[in-house]
Amino acid sequence: MKPSLLLCWYPFRSKEVKEIHANLTLEEIYRLEGIFANGALSVFILITVLYFILNLVPPHWGFSVQISIGYLFVLIFSLFAKAPIRKKAKKLLCDSAYAKEKGYTPENLRLYSFG
Repeated sequence: MKPSLLLCWYPFRSKEVKEIHANLTLEEIYRLEGIFANGALSVFILITVLYFILNLVPPHWGFSVQISIGYLFVLIFSLFAKAPIRKKAKKLLCDSAYAKEKGYTPENLRLYSFG
C-alpha cells in the first residue's frame, strides 16, 4: 500500500500532478516526502525565529507592529524558501518514470489548478 502524500498540494493540485502521484513508486514517494520534511523543518525554524524576534519588539510599540513584523518575515520566507522547495518537488515529479513516459518536464508541469 502506498503511503499517503497529504502534502502534495491537496486539494489544489493539478490533474497532471494527480496522475503522476497516482503512478509514483514507493521510492519516488519517499524522496518527495523528504523534500516536504525539509520544508516543514524550515517552517519550524521560521516560527522559532519569529517568536524570538517578536519578543524583542518593545511592548509599547503595540501588537499591530508585532503582527506587521511577523507578516514581513513570513512574506520574505515565502518568497525565498518555498520557491526552491516547489522547484525540487517539480523536478522529482518530472523525474518519475510515469512523468517521463508522458513527456512532462519541470517547465511545462502545472502544480496547481484553481479552476
